Amino acid sequence: MAGNVAQLSRAIKIVPDAAPVVSIVKQTPEGDVLKSSVAASTISVLDDSVSDHEPVASFVVFTSLQGIGDGEERLPTGHATLVDFGDYETSDPSMSFGYPEAANSAASIIINGIEYISFSAGRLTIQPTNSTITSLSAEEITNGGVTRYQVKTY
Repeated sequence: MAGNVAQLSRAIKIVPDAAPVVSIVKQTPEGDVLKSSVAASTISVLDDSVSDHEPVASFVVFTSLQGIGDGEERLPTGHATLVDFGDYETSDPSMSFGYPEAANSAASIIINGIEYISFSAGRLTIQPTNSTITSLSAEEITNGGVTRYQVKTY
């Protein structure tokens, strides 16, 4: 029985992870959004690296800020923060961009106890929220400490 040899060969092709393709499927209204108007968008995200355990995380941000994507200063950057739920892990998306208006200050808007928008050191960061607002507060961080604001909603 000596000298038995087994061999198994497999061809493996390794390809780079392609960038996701994001496109707007529907936008309401179709033209410019007027001040205080309701706006909504439906987006499509195609990604070659998606599974049931690692779904696509995305969200839409509306802004009236000038210069978004027009150069390095306000270039949006996507982020994903890993969240461990014990049985599984997921990632929470966020987006940040240059916000020189906040170069010397720091503050945040908190919805239902979760930081929604924050800015500090010239960067603004946004995290999605899709819940009904039950509480809304804001914090301003200064050299003298933290000033908290409780905002009433009507």
